[in-house]
Amino acid sequence: MTPGGDLASGRQAEDEAAAYLLAPGYTLITRRYTVPGGEIDLIALGDGVLVFVEVKSSSRNADTALLQVDERKRRRFLVAAERYLASTDFPGLPARCDIILVSPQGVQHLADAFR
Repeated sequence: MTPGGDLASGRQAEDEAAAYLLAPGYTLITRRYTVPGGEIDLIALGDGVLVFVEVKSSSRNADTALLQVDERKRRRFLVAAERYLASTDFPGLPARCDIILVSPQGVQHLADAFR
């Protein structure tokens, strides 16, 4: 969601991010996965890798969107990813955490962004 933005713009950014992932063949598993202490915007499967995606948008630019992913947000994201992995049937499947930035300049995909 954009800083000071609304729910509609956040969902629109998620829609754009989902379409971006689907185009090269990712399979979307779920959207807006929420557990106590964390949340993940999109979870997808691509090339045998489970991909947890944080979507951020800005009406300015991608850098402004990226600044929204602070340490607290990363911790909450990782809590949700760990809980998802513990509760699903993806044992041993490699996983990574990505960020997709949506801005007037387009969509930018930062694969394995939390390393």
